[in-house]
Amino acid sequence: MARVLVADDDSQVRKLICRVLSENGHAVMSASDGKKAIRYFAVMQPDLLILDLAMPGTDGFQVLRAIKELAMEIGSKIVVLSGQTSEPARLRAYELGAHHYIEKPFVIEDVLEGVEQILTLPEKQLTARKDADLYKADILTRLEYLLY
Repeated sequence: MARVLVADDDSQVRKLICRVLSENGHAVMSASDGKKAIRYFAVMQPDLLILDLAMPGTDGFQVLRAIKELAMEIGSKIVVLSGQTSEPARLRAYELGAHHYIEKPFVIEDVLEGVEQILTLPEKQLTARKDADLYKADILTRLEYLLY
């Protein structure tokens, strides 16, 4: 069982993810905005943060910057769940500490599978997975710039 913080301004998305994670044995807390996410993260010190990037006020990138050192210190994993499908957004999220990036719209089973993998993979495999995703995002970003 892991402690999971779900931060998304969309209440339906938050409730769905929280329900599914709870049904799978995780202790779940949710935040409806970036400021609450930062505050709850510091108190809860979750094993995993599921974070939307596009939130009003304090967005997901600001949350990542604010919690980066604390997340590394306590060993929290971060899954970004976002409608931002551009490769630069993916690169930026990884550079700020994300371990996995899932695009919206999503299939809830994919989210659950991603969460379980992130929570159970050894650090070496997590790093290799992240590096492969970063490499792919970097190549796609360069191709995008060349084509446009």
